[in-house]
Amino acid sequence: MRNISKKTKIIISTIASMVLITAISIVLVILNANGVFNKKPTVTIKPKNTFSTTLNVATDHDYEPFSYIENGEYMGLDVELIAEVSNRMEMNLNLVLLDWVDAQNGLKDGTYDVILNMESNAVLKDDTLIGTIPTDEKQYVVYGKKAVNYVGELYGAKVAAYNKFDELGMDVITGYSYQEMFELLLEDELDYIICPIQVGNSFVEKLGAKGKIFSSYQVSYMYGCMALDYRNEALRDRLNIVIKQLQIEGFIERLDSKWVTSRYGNASFKEVLEKNPIIIILMIVFAQLIIIAIGLAVFTQINSKKQKASALALEKNLKIINEQNEELKQAREKAEEANKAKSEFLSNMSHDIRTPMNAIVGMSEIALNHIDEKGRVVDCIHKISLSSKQLLGLINDILDMSKIESGKLVLNYAKVSLKEMVDSVCEIIRPGIKDKRQKFDVVIGNIRSENIYTDEIRVNQVLLNLLSNAMKYTDLDGDISLNIYQDASTKGDNFVRTHFIVKDNGIGMSKEYQKKLFTAFEREDNKRVHKTQGTGLGMSIVKHIIDMMGGTIEFESELGKGTTFHVSLDFEKFDEDDKDMRLDGYRILIVDDNLDLCQTAMESLEQLHAIGEYCTSGQEAIEKIKNNSYFAILVDYKLEDMNGVDVIKELRSLSDVSVPICLISAYDSNDFEEAAKEVGATGFIPKPLFKSTIYHELKKFTDEHKNDVEKETKIDLNGMRILVAEDQYINSEIIKSVLEDRGSIVEIAEDGSLALEAFKSHDPGYYDVILMDLRMPNMNGFEAAAAIRSLRRKDAQEIPIIALTADAFAEDAQKCLSVGMNAHLAKPIDIELLEETLQKIIGSKNK
Repeated sequence: MRNISKKTKIIISTIASMVLITAISIVLVILNANGVFNKKPTVTIKPKNTFSTTLNVATDHDYEPFSYIENGEYMGLDVELIAEVSNRMEMNLNLVLLDWVDAQNGLKDGTYDVILNMESNAVLKDDTLIGTIPTDEKQYVVYGKKAVNYVGELYGAKVAAYNKFDELGMDVITGYSYQEMFELLLEDELDYIICPIQVGNSFVEKLGAKGKIFSSYQVSYMYGCMALDYRNEALRDRLNIVIKQLQIEGFIERLDSKWVTSRYGNASFKEVLEKNPIIIILMIVFAQLIIIAIGLAVFTQINSKKQKASALALEKNLKIINEQNEELKQAREKAEEANKAKSEFLSNMSHDIRTPMNAIVGMSEIALNHIDEKGRVVDCIHKISLSSKQLLGLINDILDMSKIESGKLVLNYAKVSLKEMVDSVCEIIRPGIKDKRQKFDVVIGNIRSENIYTDEIRVNQVLLNLLSNAMKYTDLDGDISLNIYQDASTKGDNFVRTHFIVKDNGIGMSKEYQKKLFTAFEREDNKRVHKTQGTGLGMSIVKHIIDMMGGTIEFESELGKGTTFHVSLDFEKFDEDDKDMRLDGYRILIVDDNLDLCQTAMESLEQLHAIGEYCTSGQEAIEKIKNNSYFAILVDYKLEDMNGVDVIKELRSLSDVSVPICLISAYDSNDFEEAAKEVGATGFIPKPLFKSTIYHELKKFTDEHKNDVEKETKIDLNGMRILVAEDQYINSEIIKSVLEDRGSIVEIAEDGSLALEAFKSHDPGYYDVILMDLRMPNMNGFEAAAAIRSLRRKDAQEIPIIALTADAFAEDAQKCLSVGMNAHLAKPIDIELLEETLQKIIGSKNK
């Protein structure tokens, strides 16, 4: 051996190593094929008794590979994840795997604090739930014995899923576990299954169904998260911090690889060779070549390369650790800043709310002590009114911010006169400016279109907030201006970009505060601002509204010199020579078994100023026609209970039904046009039901009947008998006093059930109108209105029922209409608005 050269020794050693590694590779392949290295991991949860609190968690027992039970063991990605989360939060873990419905019910009744693997979009739709940041991603696909290429191939088939998947527009069978679904699919009891691809592949492998069941069409892509009760924000925030940390560390990615990406089924070495012989041989040959190349090429440099690689790896790891530490530090600082801001906000609000409340209580006391001094009492009432409006503004800001944070702030677009909108804003702001003797200028130029399409209330809110701030933070005798101009919009010729510039020479803002101007709960920290009341929410709300509208807001400010805000919004414009798209007061019935279509049609009719109603079956439509009168009826061609043509035939058989009846359909009207005309169809409207589609189809009928429409007369409240359902004594006294001053006869019912009994106990026509509060004991306003409309007497269907409530959001108004109310008015009562509303309702009935 001494005579053998160094080079020969290297070659012999390399060949020996190659043979050894090849043998080891073959052994490893055999062991791996038989599941030695990829047995399904289990998670043993050992609560730490030293922890002071317990985390009660539930999840699905049949959701492999995320959560399932095997041989009495809790297993899966989510099981291992929540075990790590609870340990890092230093909480005992009480984990239960059970039916998914029971898990959700347990969360809502307080049995569990958290449920795992709920879809983020499902959490957003449920007002009672909040979710953590996403913990995983799921691709929902279709499984079947044959592939599908588009969703239309599923129609008419037996399709099962855990969720209904309403967006597919078809019935989906629910109620089965995934195990049962796949077994039924193999037995041809089901045609298709919709489920996450991770879960589906797991069950295909588990049931030995490879080559029998295939995945194909992707239905949707969703994120999973942990769900909690909406009142448990503190626990949600703690969970988010831990989940974010686990994401940064790559822990969740490793879990995904362990449970989903890298899982393979057991197979013998023979089966592996039969399935992939070329790949395995090539891998072995490639490994041998790599070993020889490495042995010959790096023999002399291995030490230096190892050192260099170690140094680079160490440097890279240190960089990653530093970045993670920096991210955690920023997250902690941001959370601390948010908590500090909210604490300061509560402190400010305590002061700001008590200030007008103190004025209201104090002025009331002074007025009582000087009841015989008319001038003193009038002055006190004036100051009480101003303080009340100030308090209402504070409350509205808080409610708007709550809507923004829950993602429920909505925009309601309608045709608006820019001139009237600006006039109303200026009218509101002028009294405050007058009190401070400030100079106020409004300058307009290059107005291309006065008629625009926008949410007037929200644009007013933006302008009033900016102008109010300018007024509040500008001293006596200061200058404030509003400049408005328009230019071309990047959205096209049908839009116009409108610029609003609000400028003042007030106290200005510091550079430090300008960086957090649009942050909720933040206010400038100086003595001058502390004397001015506010929530610290206004500019955050303004920014959110402008973002929702797709606009921009910019500002410049300097301490002691003032502030300038520049808002740009793109508005759809209307030709001022065109007639308005309005169907004022016309009562229209929509008949369609698709609830989503009905609801969107109701929104369109509301924007057209029509009175919309809907039902979801042909038989229900026939019953409605027997008891109500409508200006027009829109009937879907395909209903669940009967064909749309048959519905029209039945409606026309009623002797008093001569109104326009249009058939609506997503199909080619040529297929049924002749049959529909024979039974009395007046026209055909294609889906989807855009607002303009409905308007242009029905407008011709309004033109035909214009000569029959009597002129509306001014509604006089004198002598009108009004039933007021109101459980708050003070509110009922105010409403009664205001209405009786107009000559009305007012009766009060303390809750919805008493209002219902009062209506039932009197003869038809006894009451002229009902004003209904929404939040009442025993029976709320929604229930009372629905109960009255269900009575079998003519006036129950015709009497105007108007919601008069503090629930003043757009969704509240829509809900009122859905239960049969005619309109929605916000408290406090505006008597002129009530008269206008009655005018529209009664005028529409005359039509």
